[in-house]
Amino acid sequence: MSSSISIESSIREDAKPRLQKDADWLKRWTSTQITVEGHCDSRGSSEYNLGLGSRRATAVKDYLASLGVPAGRMTVVSKGKEAPACTDENEVLLAAESPRTLRDNDKVTSS
Repeated sequence: MSSSISIESSIREDAKPRLQKDADWLKRWTSTQITVEGHCDSRGSSEYNLGLGSRRATAVKDYLASLGVPAGRMTVVSKGKEAPACTDENEVLLAAESPRTLRDNDKVTSS
């Protein structure tokens, strides 16, 4: 599972093609509203990780908006470390960081 953002909350180059596909889909289905979730692992305080999750999700939202998706159709939610995308805490998975998750009602797309 790859991460779309780095720990600094910037979009990684290898994530841009996947986010471009997401943006293309969202521009085609103009009535779709999405929630962009920011997840973290268990390291760090709850307060820090809520902020990090928010920065990560906002980075994805801003990037999608730069690709032409109206910002008003996207909501940002930080899950912090309370709802990690992966609960296996081995070093390989922790190094991979949290994936970007887009939610469209009950449908979830992750990368």
